[in-house]
Amino acid sequence: MDKPQIKLNPLEKTAIKVPTEKIAKELMRIFEIGGLNWRNGKVPDGIGFWKTYKEDSCVGFEEDKILYSSKGWFDELCVKTISAKKYYKLQPEVTKKKRAEINAYFESLK
Repeated sequence: MDKPQIKLNPLEKTAIKVPTEKIAKELMRIFEIGGLNWRNGKVPDGIGFWKTYKEDSCVGFEEDKILYSSKGWFDELCVKTISAKKYYKLQPEVTKKKRAEINAYFESLK
C-alpha cells in the first residue's frame, strides 16, 4: 500500500482538543502524513503525549510544528480550542475517505 499524501495548513492561535486515545491516534497519523513534527523535531508517531493530560489534552501549533499541553495551558495563552472534527473541516484534504485511507495505511504497517 502506498503512503497517502496530504497537505495540512497549520492554524495560528488554535489548539485541538484530544479527549480520547482514539482521536489522539488518528490525529497523530494525519499529522505524520501531513509532514508536521513535534516542536522538538520528532515525528508524531504515537500517543504517549495523551497519557500526560488524558481527556484534558490539546495539541496546538507553533509555526510549522505541533506541541501539546492541557486545555488550561492553551486557555491561559488565549488560544482558541476546537474539536478534531472542526479541525478536519478546516483542512480541505482531510476528508472521511482520506482519513480512512490514512488509518488503513498505518494498520497495514503492523
